[in-house]
Amino acid sequence: MPVLDFSHLTPQQRLQLIGELWESLEKDRLSLTDAQAAELEHRMELAESGQTDWFTWDELEADLERRTR
Repeated sequence: MPVLDFSHLTPQQRLQLIGELWESLEKDRLSLTDAQAAELEHRMELAESGQTDWFTWDELEADLERRTR
């Protein structure tokens, strides 16, 4: 059972919450290399611009299973 129940939030609200949580971590100064920080920034820009595909956990898990056979 999850510690917090987010089932009442829409997918868009959940994504917004993820962003807000991430920003709160950035304020705590995660230990990232410059390359890691640049890659994360790049991925955030892609996600925010809609230039990336979204997959469910089940889809990702099935893809990983296929790749590791």
